[in-house]
Amino acid sequence: MFAQLGSQFMRQLEVVQRKAQQTVKEVVQERRVYYTAATIIEDNGWSVLSDEPVKLSKEETIRTGIAKHLQDRVQENMHTMSSVDGNCVPGINLKWYVDRLRKGYNCSDVCLVYAMVYLERVSKREVVTLKNVHRLLAVATMIAAKFLEDEFYANGWYARISGMPKLELARLERSFLEKIDYRIVVSEEEVAQWEDILFKAGKDDDEWTLL
Repeated sequence: MFAQLGSQFMRQLEVVQRKAQQTVKEVVQERRVYYTAATIIEDNGWSVLSDEPVKLSKEETIRTGIAKHLQDRVQENMHTMSSVDGNCVPGINLKWYVDRLRKGYNCSDVCLVYAMVYLERVSKREVVTLKNVHRLLAVATMIAAKFLEDEFYANGWYARISGMPKLELARLERSFLEKIDYRIVVSEEEVAQWEDILFKAGKDDDEWTLL
């Protein structure tokens, strides 16, 4: 009798497990974008909730590449200070911050590529550090959005999305533009070059941890 009950219990348990696995797969399929950052952090691009690799779009891969490229730059200057450093390191990792700017600024992915070109230009006069990388990325993306988009927002909105006070954002914007000599035009060749760099960085399978 006990053996029969045990057998029935095991069959019921297997049914429950199969249903749970199916539910997880459906959730991953429907919300794949939202698990992207987690899967990269945990398992180098493999889904934490299933055994299938997460397939990123080109745009998502480039955004991941932006986070990785900036992190590499920050690690090179880990013990360096900058005149535009914030008081502390923001409590949000770079990949999530890139996604936040993209959605909150309501700008195209090309704006993010332009922002990386601007950051490369400003890095000749300003060191990119852990305490300023989010701030510089927010300002660079805002400048790109104002330059590229037909419709853009007031600085108050960009400040809200970036997490910086409005006056501080305006000050950084002026300083940033001065340091790149107001060169905000980017050639098609530069865009293509940086898209390639960022796409390759985003596809890199080497182990890394997002800051």
